[in-house]
Amino acid sequence: MPNDMKDRPLIYLALVLSLTALGYAIWVHRQADSIAEAALQRREARFVDALTPKVQRAYTAMGITNRLDHPTRLEQLFGPYLDRMNEMVGGDTNR
Repeated sequence: MPNDMKDRPLIYLALVLSLTALGYAIWVHRQADSIAEAALQRREARFVDALTPKVQRAYTAMGITNRLDHPTRLEQLFGPYLDRMNEMVGGDTNR
């Protein structure tokens, strides 16, 4: 049996593995934005969970009552504070 006949299955295996790796790389590249966005949202949620008790105590001390009990985003957590600051300077309360 000639030498290139023995190598043929190895060549096909290498080709299949290369195409599989290329396909996976393309898939990961297309999913990168959604993976990053999901990771940022998880991190923001953990950050908001950690800050919420302290911020809620500060709101109570400032007399702010228009707050969410369980905010999940920074915008929800600090929105009442921004509203109060806008009221104090007489600015637009629409964010």
